[in-house]
Formats: sequence, C-alpha cells, structure tokens
Amino acid sequence: MKVVFVTSHCPWPQNYGGRFRTHMIWQALLACAEVGFIVLGDDIDAAQRAQLTDHDIPYFPPRQEGIPARVLRILSAVALGQSIPTRRFLWGRRTEEVVATIERMHPDIVILGDTFVGDLIRSLRSVCPRIVINTHNVESVLYRRVSGISRTTLERAGFGLLARNVAMVERRIFPLADAVWAVSDEDATFYRERLGVSRVAVVPNAVAVPDEPGGEPQEDNAIVFTGLYAFPPTEDAALRLIACSRELDQRRVEHVVYLVGREPTSRMFEAAGSNPRIVITGEVPEVTPYIERSAIFAAPIAAGSGTKFKVIQAMAAARPVVTTVFGAEGLHLENDHHAVIAGLDTFADEIARLLDDPTRQRRLGLAGHQWAKQTYSTEVVAKSIAQLLEELM
Repeated sequence: MKVVFVTSHCPWPQNYGGRFRTHMIWQALLACAEVGFIVLGDDIDAAQRAQLTDHDIPYFPPRQEGIPARVLRILSAVALGQSIPTRRFLWGRRTEEVVATIERMHPDIVILGDTFVGDLIRSLRSVCPRIVINTHNVESVLYRRVSGISRTTLERAGFGLLARNVAMVERRIFPLADAVWAVSDEDATFYRERLGVSRVAVVPNAVAVPDEPGGEPQEDNAIVFTGLYAFPPTEDAALRLIACSRELDQRRVEHVVYLVGREPTSRMFEAAGSNPRIVITGEVPEVTPYIERSAIFAAPIAAGSGTKFKVIQAMAAARPVVTTVFGAEGLHLENDHHAVIAGLDTFADEIARLLDDPTRQRRLGLAGHQWAKQTYSTEVVAKSIAQLLEELM
C-alpha cells in the first residue's frame, strides 16, 4: 500500500514530543508500506532542510511574521472560524500546492499528522478515499489546562482563546476522518464521547527500549528533568522543580537538579539564581545520557494532555520516576510499583524519601523498564500500526 504522511513536525532532531511522535510513526510506516512524507509548517534550520532534501521529503515553510502580522492572523482566524495555528502554514494557494503534491503520490491512505494539519481533510476527499487524523494530545484540553497555570493575565487570555478555537476545529474536522489515532484510552474516550468519532484507535507514544535495564546511577543524588522549556507546562514544571530544590536545601538533603533541554526561559534562570544545585544545560545532542546518569527522573507536571514521552524515556532507561497525575496521565501507572505519583504539595517529600532509599529506586526502575518494554516499545507500536492500516484498507 502507499501511505502519505503529512506532518507539521520535522522528524529531526528528536528534541520534543511532536518530533518524537512524528519520527516514531514514520519509522513504523516504513516497515509496512511505501511512504510519502511531507513536512508542513515547522520552523527549521538549513541543516534540517538539507536532511529533508536528502530523504526527498517536500517541505512547506510557515509564513514569517512579526507581532502585527501575528495579531492579524489571530483576528482573521477567529472571524473566519478557522484554526489560529494552521493559518500560519495553510492558506488558499498553499493548500492547493500541498493537495497537488499529495495527489501526485497516488496514496491509498493519507495520515494527517496532527490536529492542525487535519484542516486539509476536506480538500483531500477527492484525492484519497481513506484519511486518518493522528493526534498528539486532545489539543483543546491541553490549552485549557495551560491557561489555568499561566502566570500572567495576557497568557491566560491567549491560551483560553486558543483552547476555544481548537475545540471548534476538533468538532468540525474529526468526524470527517475515516479513523482517528489517539495516544491513550483517555484521549480516545474524549474523541468518541465528546466529538462523536466512531472509529478511534489508540496508537501510544513509544520509544526504543533496551533489552536490559540500565545500570546504577552515576550520580547518586542527581535529579533530572527534560523538555522543551518554551512550552508553558514544561517551563512550569521546571520552576516547580527549582522550588523543590529550595525545600530540599532547607532539609539538608544532598542533591543536584539537571534541567535538560531546549530554550530554557528567563523565568527559569531568575528562579535558579546562582544556586550551584541547579544546572540548566540548554540544548544537548542527546538527553539519554543525563537520564541514565541520574538517580531520579522528576516531573512535577501541572498541566498537559496525551502522554509524556519524557516519562516513557525515563522508565525505558530503568530510572525511577516521580511525577504527578498529569505526568502519569494515560499511561496506566500503578503508584509505587511503576512510578511514584505525588501531589504537587508533597513532591519534595517524595523526592527526599526516594533519594534516601536506593533499594526502592532500583525496584521502581526495574518495574518501569519492564512496563515500557511490554507496552511502549517502538516494536510493539509498529505492529499495531501495521494492523490498523490493513484494517483500513
């Protein structure tokens, strides 16, 4: 079969969740089908463009816009009942170009790689008889929750507007799809019950899981958290972890916190100050070495949707995870068996207890590795995707 995968995320480098999921699905498709791949709307550099060219992947860049153009885009999208994010990379002539590119590939199935690319569905009906919308989160739920943790009135209003706008898009386009792929049972239930989508399948986020669990931590008191900090829930979690570090200092608990990943924010640097126990790395080639050398992966996440790649990565590396109900959402984790699921008000307490108990750390890490290997490995998910495509055909 011929599958065309249209996504708003470049698959390289895998330095945030959208790119992780894009790369995971792309590789799974390559194992069972002839695949055409299109990247639509991601902001990428010259090296990434060269990689796409080397793989014969068409790329359609977003409009570059200053603040006035951004405001105009938001206002026009709201007035026309269109998706605010999508209008940056899809408009009349651009839509025609993308549809023509897909048509030349003669697909049996088109997979639209996220909710915002899903706006193409009406234009593609005459081109392909089978269209799947793949999702990363329930976007409307995500932005509503982000609005709830936003730190300024302007941010709360902006994310609240985006949540309402995305909810309108979800109601309009999801029922038109031949299938919707969700990352978790919870997201799938939302699509069935709230949007009336009848054909929903769960395609979990997945990572490469080593056959054997990792060894002992290289730093007995190291705590690590990873992410794209320009994303508000990730920045919020980092700020909470910095606050946890202050609590641990007051209790004289030996520790160091590594905040690893792209685009650390001025709020993070201001909160960390000159504290030598807080290490903000910025972007690194690979986050895995930081995870593997740590004693604990801590994710005090207060908002989000879908499932968290960072949590799955840590458990695949056999590192004990301390997280919240939002960090564990959709993963079916059992508290104190697969991970420690803590309240935000007791988060520092749980970290302190786990740092003081290497035997418990090892037990949690081994259980997490086994859980990831059985359920969230790329091999398991690739088989599921192949079966879903056969059923759709």
